[in-house]
Amino acid sequence: MTSIKLTDQVEGHVHELSPGERLVVGRAGTDPEPQVPVDDPRVSRIHCELVCAEEGLRVFDHSTYGTYLNGRKIEGQDTAQPGDLIQLGAHYSFKVEAPGRPGGLPDRFGDRYRYVRFIAQGGMGVVCEAYDEQNQEPCAVKVLRGSRVGAEQVARFQREILVGQQLAAHPGIVPVIDAGALESGELFCVMELVEGEEFSKRIVAGIEQREAVRLVIEVAEAVAHAHSQGVIHRDLKPQNVIVSQGKARLTDFGVAKAMDESDNLTATGAVMGTMTYMSPEQVEDSKRVDARTDVYGLGSILYAALTCQPPLDLRGLSTRKALDKVLEHKVARVSNLNAAIDPVLDGICMKAIERLPDHRYQTAAEFSGALAAWLSGEATAPPPPPPTASSDDEKETGPGAVLLLMVVIGLLGFAGLAAFALYGR
Repeated sequence: MTSIKLTDQVEGHVHELSPGERLVVGRAGTDPEPQVPVDDPRVSRIHCELVCAEEGLRVFDHSTYGTYLNGRKIEGQDTAQPGDLIQLGAHYSFKVEAPGRPGGLPDRFGDRYRYVRFIAQGGMGVVCEAYDEQNQEPCAVKVLRGSRVGAEQVARFQREILVGQQLAAHPGIVPVIDAGALESGELFCVMELVEGEEFSKRIVAGIEQREAVRLVIEVAEAVAHAHSQGVIHRDLKPQNVIVSQGKARLTDFGVAKAMDESDNLTATGAVMGTMTYMSPEQVEDSKRVDARTDVYGLGSILYAALTCQPPLDLRGLSTRKALDKVLEHKVARVSNLNAAIDPVLDGICMKAIERLPDHRYQTAAEFSGALAAWLSGEATAPPPPPPTASSDDEKETGPGAVLLLMVVIGLLGFAGLAAFALYGR
């Protein structure tokens, strides 16, 4: 539990305890005087101690006459939860309450998860910390709510739950533990609570290239596992990677797609994902993508880690212009933005974000392998991609082709004049 509130039912005073903080309640007029002095002859000099702990408010009884929790005498110590009443002396009591909850979140989620604190809120969801009373450990709860929530969003949330449970065995993926619905009908899912920071914050702070590669390898291994289970993430970006205890953990499968299904939740031509890190084919049609789209996303994360910026700067652009810029795909080389980057690593990164899927690494595992080889000093720069049809066309219309065309036209013109001279009369 991160904090807890105690309301004095006699005086009306409110005491807020932070984790580990201790409050001593005892008889008034003693020396030293306790933090909460109570003027009652049935209250001992040091009557009880109240400690804010992870599992709730720990109540330690040191009295002669007893400390009571919801009318029941405490034998040595006990744990109070929000809503409980701690009683001592002839008439003194505290109401145990959780700190304020934004958005009207309930005290509990289902039968076993107790609200602890608010974490974040987005357009269609609220995330908070809760305490799993069955497993006696903290967890994260995501509640689907917001003015834009409709049938499609509900279906996506349900699929995110299924995918999170399906991929839960991999250590590099934040798992979905449980799911349910509130009395209001709003859906919620329970996930492992991962204490860490977004990879994007590591990038802004500056990260050494070998460390960046190591973390991206871990993300790529998680993505490869998802692919082996038939799932494409479709929204790979630094913000969806949490670095915890030196390990990268992938989260947010909200727009994930199954490889072997038609994806009825995505209309043809619809754009799903975050455009800044999105592959050109995903911009063209999010419905028709494969594992190589996630390879592009992985390459984009590495690009950002090495250059402190995404492959394309779309800030300030309208949606239409941003789409055009992604499709145009004029990306500066990593080494042009950071001269300290090893050329071989530059080549690996640029191959992962090639415009055409056929020119990229074909699997997340292949990309991960190339990065691992670079870390061990065994990698060589990947060869340049083969020329595209458009570049071949440009070569055919170069100076040599133009000269040949002029010669042919000249010969045809000469033949025409000769024919007129022979037969025109």
